[in-house]
Amino acid sequence: MKKKQWQGWGPGEQAEQHYLVEPRALAGGGDIRHVSEFLRACGWRDRSKPGGPLLMDSPDRSIRIAYDPFVQPGGWTIHGKATAHQEEWTAILGRQAPVEIVAGLTDALTRPRSAHAPN
Repeated sequence: MKKKQWQGWGPGEQAEQHYLVEPRALAGGGDIRHVSEFLRACGWRDRSKPGGPLLMDSPDRSIRIAYDPFVQPGGWTIHGKATAHQEEWTAILGRQAPVEIVAGLTDALTRPRSAHAPN
């Protein structure tokens, strides 16, 4: 069987995050670039300082994602500002939260909101 070279994303297709560790109990903190590189590619602004914690803002500045391993207890903070249709919200995940799970959450934040809940 001959391998075909990948031609890129077709019309209406977009990148999806895949979980890299199974079973989940074996996952550790992982490489935060799984989160930051995808967000950067989706137009999020990297506000991190060299040598400092990760800090990224959504294109409309309504969501901020931070990862700081240098403080106690450290980890991920994902914060959404209040809007006309949504209250302010915050999600906090520890340093050892598998990066694939964090990426699943942050990837969902890059997609347009559906008018209806999924089935």
